[in-house]
Amino acid sequence: MSAESKGTGTVRARNAVRNSFFSVLTQVALIVFAALSNRVVNHRIGEALIGLNGTITNVLGILSVTELGFSTAVIYHLYRGMAEKNEKEVAELINLYRRAYFVIAGIILVIGLCLLPLLPAVMKDNPFSDGYTRTLYLLWLFRTVFSYLQAYLRSVLIADQKEYLVSITMMAIQIINNLSIVAIVYFTGDYLPALIANIAVEVFLYWCLNRYILKSYPYLRTYRKIQVPEGLRKGIYKDIKDVFVSRLSLRLLGSTDNLIITGIISVVVSGLYNNYLLITNAVSGLASSVSNSIQPVIGNLFLEKDQDKNETVLSQMLFLFFLIGAFFSVALQSLLSPFITLWLGERYVLAPLTVTLLSVCIGISVLNMPLGAVMTAAGLFRCERNLSALSAVANLAASLLLVWPLGVSGVVIGTILAYLIQLVVRLIYFCRHYLGRGVQRFFGELAIYFLLAGAEIFAMARLAALLKPQTSAGRLLLVLLLCILIPNLCNLLIFCRTKRWKGLIRIMRSAKSGGTKK
Repeated sequence: MSAESKGTGTVRARNAVRNSFFSVLTQVALIVFAALSNRVVNHRIGEALIGLNGTITNVLGILSVTELGFSTAVIYHLYRGMAEKNEKEVAELINLYRRAYFVIAGIILVIGLCLLPLLPAVMKDNPFSDGYTRTLYLLWLFRTVFSYLQAYLRSVLIADQKEYLVSITMMAIQIINNLSIVAIVYFTGDYLPALIANIAVEVFLYWCLNRYILKSYPYLRTYRKIQVPEGLRKGIYKDIKDVFVSRLSLRLLGSTDNLIITGIISVVVSGLYNNYLLITNAVSGLASSVSNSIQPVIGNLFLEKDQDKNETVLSQMLFLFFLIGAFFSVALQSLLSPFITLWLGERYVLAPLTVTLLSVCIGISVLNMPLGAVMTAAGLFRCERNLSALSAVANLAASLLLVWPLGVSGVVIGTILAYLIQLVVRLIYFCRHYLGRGVQRFFGELAIYFLLAGAEIFAMARLAALLKPQTSAGRLLLVLLLCILIPNLCNLLIFCRTKRWKGLIRIMRSAKSGGTKK
């Protein structure tokens, strides 16, 4: 391997580590400050507002299907332009991205306004007036539309492995927004002024980020009016057709749970569920930050078409995300309900079965992340389309079937089933149709990972149950320390002599040293 190739690989690893660090830091800020603001909202206004907010954001998430597939397809093509330093091609793609997103914003606005009169119909036992509900919805609709009007430029930073700048901006937004919610809701008892303040903060800080991007990449202004060549445009649109169905299905998978709970059980129970989702989504976001940060690295590696290297990359990524997912599952199983009790109060706690299922669901979703990353990097959009549709249908059917006898737990089981289907099918398709190799090796690895994670969850849950009292801050910190030590030390002892572990150590040393050591 040439010195230039080694240097390029080192830069990729260093950028991935930096992007991951700031992405994780952003998620930590989200957990801390969102927990603070949610506590104030729950106690000053009530859990029903949390459920109402969750339902509105899920409705708008489904409305955003007009975008689905475009950003993924464009960023996939941006990797090559950035790698080859082809400024004209990058600018052409960004121009296409900008025009599409302005159209998308208009479509979302029109459809969103058409749904406004129907909104109260999906809110069972909603304690808020129709006027208040619609006002809240309109503010969230404006926030969503604005996000599309200014989001396209950030794809340049993502493709150029400078996502940490986006993370820093988002972290500032999260901190300022949540502190403003705390102050305004605490003193006024009203959420609407806080939401207006949040929108103003986002408008200003994203405007500042976009100015920086245009200054750093001046060719985006120079080539602002040029269009993507017909051949490339057709290729992008072909990818979009496949990715659209995939992202739509995944959006439905993530949004229907809340809507089922709100429509069949109640808005209040949805609020309780959303308090848990705040924590589990933030934890999942930590893993997603790592996955998103390494996505450009994987995309560039896959351009080399070295299947031995690609197989090794997948194995290493599965191992890394097993370590992350196992730790998260263990910690959530032992800490979720005690934390909710200390944070909000005992009446906000869900059933133990639901908590266990949520913990398992997070672990499986985290293990899915590297497979989703390699499927996107390999451009296997058609398989993702079919698979996502299948998993979304399975989730919806299972959730509707099980919500009546099992309540919220039944809805979570449906989501677990969908993630398991994704995990198995992605692995089979990628190995057979992209690598051209058997899948037995990876199934063996997954079996070991599942058994170990299950044993660690069970052991830590039993140990945590022995510690009294159940809800003190001191106990919470002690259990957190044990959750950090026990599963990670077990995994270290089991895997420390394997190639997977040694490979991760080499990657981290390379990124840290900046290539000064071999």
